Amino acid sequence: MRWKTTYLETLRLKVEKPSLLFLEKITTSHLNQFPFENISKLLKQDKEPNIPSPSELLHNRLIYHTGGTCYTLNANLFQLLKALKFNCRLLQVGGVHLAILVFFADEMYYVDCGATAPNFKPLLLENKKIERAFEQDQVFITPTGDQSFEYKRYLNGAQSGSTWSFRTDQLNTTIEDFTEIMNDSFAEDAPFMTILRCHLYQLDQKRSVSLVNDKFTIRFQEGGAETVKLHSIEEVEKVISQEFRLPNLPIRQAIEGLKKRGHDIFAH
Repeated sequence: MRWKTTYLETLRLKVEKPSLLFLEKITTSHLNQFPFENISKLLKQDKEPNIPSPSELLHNRLIYHTGGTCYTLNANLFQLLKALKFNCRLLQVGGVHLAILVFFADEMYYVDCGATAPNFKPLLLENKKIERAFEQDQVFITPTGDQSFEYKRYLNGAQSGSTWSFRTDQLNTTIEDFTEIMNDSFAEDAPFMTILRCHLYQLDQKRSVSLVNDKFTIRFQEGGAETVKLHSIEEVEKVISQEFRLPNLPIRQAIEGLKKRGHDIFAH
């Protein structure tokens, strides 16, 4: 299993026994090393939907600086955790999202490196509201009943996106159980098939960087954010190369492909 060694090297980690501390090291590094991006998804629109294997994920990151959306990122993180002997299983969230449950004795943790959210530490699922935050970017998971929870995201005090519900007793345990919702995510009008999106945490600089169409935002860990409107493909390429440090990301092809399908990222 050569890819396991490469995966850990990419995360700048060494093999340890399964533990909550090791899991936190993995999730924190994953959010810093693998961008959440839909560029690779846009370029696969006309191909058969599939989730890359760990070897493919690592190759694509090395050559093209890609990461992926939740199906790619969390499915491969799940494979890594299994290879490292963690007790874990996949979790369907909100009917559209793929996350992971990890178990330690009688404790159950929510793990998610595929939502652009500050889930650096695994979230212990218990009978009280829990929060993860990066400045004014907040995630709340609230129990709503026996083995049922709600996931909400807030930016600057306002809810961002829909409320996601999930149950921890669901039977989805293999990636094949997610084939339908994964295929739906490649539909012409699916959320990440009509926009340009890239996000990465850079804790070495105490910030996160985010691109949504022509809007580039830097959010600082110690407070505050800066947003700049971009006006050309060249400006987007410069931001991706210099600010995200992902110079090989095929951003131009994605933008041009979106425009051909009627989605001009600069027409806002």
